[in-house]
Amino acid sequence: MARIGKNPAKNYTEITRDNKLCVIIPVYIPNHVGYFKDSFEIFKMCLGSLHRSKSFQLNVAVILNGCSKSVIAFCEQEAQEGRIDELIILNKNIGKVNAILKGVAGSDAELFLVTDADVLFMNGFERVIYQFFSDQRAGFLGLQPVFGKSEYFTSWTRLLLIRNIRRVVSDSADSREHLRFQKSIGNEKIEDLKKISVVNIKGVDCVLGTGHFCFVTHRTTFDNIPKLYTEHFISRGTERTFLDQPSFFSGLLRLSVRTSVAMHMGNTIEPWMSKTFENIAKHDDAYKVNEIPIGKRRRLLFPKIVLRLVEKIF
Repeated sequence: MARIGKNPAKNYTEITRDNKLCVIIPVYIPNHVGYFKDSFEIFKMCLGSLHRSKSFQLNVAVILNGCSKSVIAFCEQEAQEGRIDELIILNKNIGKVNAILKGVAGSDAELFLVTDADVLFMNGFERVIYQFFSDQRAGFLGLQPVFGKSEYFTSWTRLLLIRNIRRVVSDSADSREHLRFQKSIGNEKIEDLKKISVVNIKGVDCVLGTGHFCFVTHRTTFDNIPKLYTEHFISRGTERTFLDQPSFFSGLLRLSVRTSVAMHMGNTIEPWMSKTFENIAKHDDAYKVNEIPIGKRRRLLFPKIVLRLVEKIF
């Protein structure tokens, strides 16, 4: 039978941008035993804390990477009730980076908040994000500090901030942040925190470097990815190739907050998590996103040549 009538979608010529910030959550919970015993409940806390602490309508994209039927059913219900805007269900695990790229594809957001499914969001995380990215040099921001070993690909950041960045002796608050994160990743040998590199960007206290478990990046990062997929799951340098190097070649700042606005929980439920979750106030920020512009980023001429030279010098 021939097509009858005209597709009504053709009456709309433009797609309206609703959000400046897109949240991408790749989820891999294939079962509920062993390593994944508490993962489902932790994911529920992650998604719940995001909605309890947010002040604005966020575009939340969840990519289920070969998850169990109960996780799929939960997310379908969350999507029906409007707490998940985009739900992508994959029958098999395609790897963290490939899942992230699926979330980025088709979005015109200026900023992407990419988070693991075991992160607890705190009040004020949006304010920190929009303040930081109101600086046109801002490119990559971790929402929990990862001290020391996360300072790779920061030579350009050090150059841009050469007059502002300071090496200081860490204080007790820094030590608590350091201890909290190292414990959350199961690190038994925790080195004492000594000196750290700090700087203030638009009123946000930051430290040099960042990790991969919860970060915000400007969309220019994904303009520099080498290709649209990787053959590897989560090892062999996939995050380095698809997240670290592209953000570095964007020629923008690569920092983390000094005080957490999101906390890594790991894969085991602990008493502090539910207590912290219950203390999250709903929608407590009384300001508007449009009051803090993001703006375009300047592009470097011959960025890879310039930045590789800087990397050798610094």
